[in-house]
Amino acid sequence: MKYTITTLSMLLLSLTLTGCNMPPAEETVVEEKAPAITDTSTVLVTVNGFPITDQQYEVFVRSISNEVPLEDIDPAKKEQIISEMIDRVLLQEYASKWGLDKEMRLAIALDLQRQLLLALAAKKNILENDIKVTEEQLKERYAIEKENTYPTEFHIQHINVATEDEAKDIIVKLDGGGDFSTLAKELSLDKSKENGGDLGWIQKTAIQPIVFDSIASLEKNSYSKTPVQTQAGWQVLKLLDSRPVTFLEFEQAKEHLLPAIQRELLMKKIAAMRDTANIEFNKM
Repeated sequence: MKYTITTLSMLLLSLTLTGCNMPPAEETVVEEKAPAITDTSTVLVTVNGFPITDQQYEVFVRSISNEVPLEDIDPAKKEQIISEMIDRVLLQEYASKWGLDKEMRLAIALDLQRQLLLALAAKKNILENDIKVTEEQLKERYAIEKENTYPTEFHIQHINVATEDEAKDIIVKLDGGGDFSTLAKELSLDKSKENGGDLGWIQKTAIQPIVFDSIASLEKNSYSKTPVQTQAGWQVLKLLDSRPVTFLEFEQAKEHLLPAIQRELLMKKIAAMRDTANIEFNKM
């Protein structure tokens, strides 16, 4: 999973801009402060006294990609990344000198970015520590998915145009012996035209109900005699072939089922938080 993460320098600035409610003057409040987090990793470079550390470098790289191993980054690329970090520190200093960090809209944006990072971290922690998906749950979901899957998948070709009249004209040309692939390359509006309108093998859940109804009524190598209107436009459909759906074995399917169940349980967890939270809406 990839996350888009702001740089550490922006995060640090956001932390300084996060406001807190001050107690009334007559009250004495003893506030327990969280212990400061100290970055003790190796300092790679210092910019006007501001250290850029190995830990910051790693976080910065992870903000770009979660998939590239740090050890695979060659020295030239690492130097380029650190150079970008240096530039951002200098630009942050410039922004502070001009008081840009005091602008309300920027302060709010930075606080929202901090909130996003913490929300992502919270979701990750919930998935790792609060949500346990059992083998029985996976098997139950596998059985449900298998039972609810339409047993046939279709190899579909289509021509997608803007108007019903255009689609009707294409059907007339096909009735007159026109070649479906050639007409798709000439007239279709989407990228499938490059393949002569070939959409490949598609299961029922991947297509709109109106498209499925049209395709399911066709014989092999036949095309729809009436245009089919979809959100993308007006379509002329052709069924190239059909075959039984091949189901993955349970052990193979688990890796696909697990994230889906985890997402559902995560949403339930968040919904439970909302149910117990004190949320008051003002008139909007």
